[in-house]
Amino acid sequence: MLDKETVHDALEVMYDSLALSQTAFVAHFSQLTAIAKLDERGERARALLLEAIEVLRPARSVPFGSLEARSYDVLSLRYVENLPLPQVMSELCLSRRQVYRDLAEAEEKLAKVIGSWATGASDDSSADEAGAARPGDSLSDELASLATSVAPTHLLALVDEVFALLRPLADSFGTSLDLLRDEKTSDDVVLVDPAVLRQVLIVAMSTAIQSQPRGGVQVRTAEDGPICALSITFDPTLGALDAARMEQAGRIALTQGIDCRLSDVGAERVCMQLRLRRGRAASVLVVEDNAGAVELYRRYLSSGSWQVQAVPNPKLAYEMASRSQPDVIILDIIMPGLDGWSVIKTLHERPETSHIPLVVCSVLADPKLAESLGATVCLAKPVGKAELIAALNRCLNRRHARQGDG
Repeated sequence: MLDKETVHDALEVMYDSLALSQTAFVAHFSQLTAIAKLDERGERARALLLEAIEVLRPARSVPFGSLEARSYDVLSLRYVENLPLPQVMSELCLSRRQVYRDLAEAEEKLAKVIGSWATGASDDSSADEAGAARPGDSLSDELASLATSVAPTHLLALVDEVFALLRPLADSFGTSLDLLRDEKTSDDVVLVDPAVLRQVLIVAMSTAIQSQPRGGVQVRTAEDGPICALSITFDPTLGALDAARMEQAGRIALTQGIDCRLSDVGAERVCMQLRLRRGRAASVLVVEDNAGAVELYRRYLSSGSWQVQAVPNPKLAYEMASRSQPDVIILDIIMPGLDGWSVIKTLHERPETSHIPLVVCSVLADPKLAESLGATVCLAKPVGKAELIAALNRCLNRRHARQGDG
């Protein structure tokens, strides 16, 4: 039986692959214990934990920190964003005692979710009456082992491919497939794993077709600033909708980093909206000798909107930056051999790199000094995900404004 303490211990070391691979949590999953390489085992276990946290995300849009969203929010802040407890208290405007209570309750819920997936139990309950091992949650197994690869993707071309694949099924049900194109998104490029998005669309649209929808299935695109919203809308015949499959499509999207908003599948009209980031991925060069900090930044920026390169040796920062021309540089200050202040001065003075915005992330946060040397933003460690992404977006906006002036 998977208990709360086992899940808690795994969450505490979630981003230490080696430590996570050797926790009692892993022993509950045969597909994890079968992986010989400890670092890979830890990565798969981490994917499973992250997926389980996403299961606790409220099905409908609710305010951050509300009672309905509390379990998801407190787990995300504490373990996904890895914020220290005082910062979690500040973000949620709660007392220390209340945060501890909420974390305990959320971890209990998480243990129940993951416990229903566990396949590695050694007792007799792992087999059915016919003696065959129960498969547990096979989708969880697949998602835990799925490695995504985000790339710029022509959205409407991919939708056309899915339409062509599903047309015979739609014809057999006498259902129409209609694509309502927004002129602004006629040639939109979005940042997504095309294979994952394709699978989400196939599952959702196939389910919609088989629900015998009145009026067919409508797919609509709309621009919302840097986001392209793709919506699948249909009115299912009463009793014909496979709600579990529709929710499964949403689950695939969410656990693979696609922002998915699924309406109440028990309602008369069903709508799934996928919100996809437009444009190319921004490149970020991290000059940081601490491997843990680099992994933290990679995790914060893992949505696919960012491509992260890292250089642990500050003496190589200028060479790497001048060659790769990143959109933004993240820089530590305390590093062996050469301090970050000297690196900033060099980067700012050289014409090949002077135009690249700099974000200083250090325990020695000195915004005035950083600004005087040419840095755009100065953040104090530990830095949160929202804070870091806001700083990077500020740098990108400033760079784009300068290019527009030029």
